[in-house]
Amino acid sequence: MKAVEEIQHLIDTEETYCKMAETLRNHLRHVDPVKVVSDVKRCLGEVQARLNVAIPKGDLVGVVLHTCCMVDRLVSGDDSVSFKNKRQYIRERFPIYQTVREVFGTLEETYRIELSDDEICYLISFLDGAKREHDE
Repeated sequence: MKAVEEIQHLIDTEETYCKMAETLRNHLRHVDPVKVVSDVKRCLGEVQARLNVAIPKGDLVGVVLHTCCMVDRLVSGDDSVSFKNKRQYIRERFPIYQTVREVFGTLEETYRIELSDDEICYLISFLDGAKREHDE
């Protein structure tokens, strides 16, 4: 029975990614929604595996939408966002920062963008929520 539940979870997650790409079609102007969702999915999967966390499906939607919109915004040349107390936040989470910086570096290469430390901090904040839920 557990195997069936795991398979259903995988199917549900894939359907969620497909729906997000479709939704983003009307919002992203500078990147292909299907490609960016796939790239973000790959990055998030690797980060979750390396950090041994699982982002809950409900949170996953927010993380993916935020990250895809971030890529689109940076590709367009818009300014990066600002993260309050960034330096302290990074110091307190440096191993996670290094992992996220490294893994999401592939988005920088693919889309010829630069992810500021502020953007990385926002990504880490999503993972913090997943880690708290995972630890409970």
